[in-house]
Amino acid sequence: MLSAFRNFLVSFLISLVIFSIFSYLTVSYASGSMISRSENDQQGVAGETSAGPETTSPGENDDPEKINGSSFNVLLIGTDLQESRFDDYDPSLWLWKSSFHRMLEVSEITKKKQKGLFKYRTFEADSMVLVRVDKERQEFTFTYIPGNMIVLSDVGNVRLGSLYMTGGPDLLRHKVEAITGLVIDYHVCVSVEKVVAVVNSIGIVDFDIPCDMNYTDESQDLFIDIEKGTYRISGTGAEKILRYNGYTDGVNSRGSTTIKYIMTLARKATDISNMTRIGTLFSQISPYVETNLTADFLIKNAGLIFSYSTFRCYEFVYPGKYTVNEKEEKVFIPDIRAAINQFYNYRIPYDA
Repeated sequence: MLSAFRNFLVSFLISLVIFSIFSYLTVSYASGSMISRSENDQQGVAGETSAGPETTSPGENDDPEKINGSSFNVLLIGTDLQESRFDDYDPSLWLWKSSFHRMLEVSEITKKKQKGLFKYRTFEADSMVLVRVDKERQEFTFTYIPGNMIVLSDVGNVRLGSLYMTGGPDLLRHKVEAITGLVIDYHVCVSVEKVVAVVNSIGIVDFDIPCDMNYTDESQDLFIDIEKGTYRISGTGAEKILRYNGYTDGVNSRGSTTIKYIMTLARKATDISNMTRIGTLFSQISPYVETNLTADFLIKNAGLIFSYSTFRCYEFVYPGKYTVNEKEEKVFIPDIRAAINQFYNYRIPYDA
């Protein structure tokens, strides 16, 4: 039922939120149909890569002690929850107790179905991105965390993303702490039905579509026909890219594309012209995302956040491998010991 969203949804979905919250970005809103060819079509998106550091490096006068703010980690979460569309989510879950969510009342028709074999609708965090803003190292690091990663829970081995349904973003944050050894200070969570609003608030960015995208689903009035290349993307055009579900190498490609989009968006987000408007822009987008970040935090750390263009940027690949389980589902088996070793040096500022 949600397959058109599910497999590729959060890869881009997470990236739409990243610096929208803790740096925010564009001054202008998107309008109209939002896919058009970029003038730089043959050049791609300059300076953005997920294979290693950007070509820029910290300036000679960028003394970390003179930059306001402190290093922090934030977990970006994308979910397939559609609370304004469906009324068959389990009312015993935490959603109804959350001040952020506005769940539809379970209808009489749904209640009648509950007397039979009908089950409540499920929802997950399909994938996540862990971002570290590191003042001491003058680095931004990005790690893609697959939603289908198998982790240990109170009921046995489960997909990491499934924990969102029972425990929300707090439970996810704590579990990611366990599989990385890092303290996760903040989270930013966005659902599929909030994507369009978030994108429209962000505005237009140039992005390199990695392959031809062709997909039709008349039942959802969805028609996608985009050729590989660099486009200016916002609004409804971005939604089409989010919903595309035809990547041949599956989740591996999702992670790479996610990081590339985040880096592209972050560069625009942290343009110095936006620094003085960060509080206003935060209040503009906050109704669409669930987060424990605050406007005060953003203002206090504005100098650090807006150092993005001069800091180095890296992608960390979470250690592990993909396999197929007994249900013929593709899952990610993590190497947690290797991951904790990989992130060990990034724990030092907390332990000092």
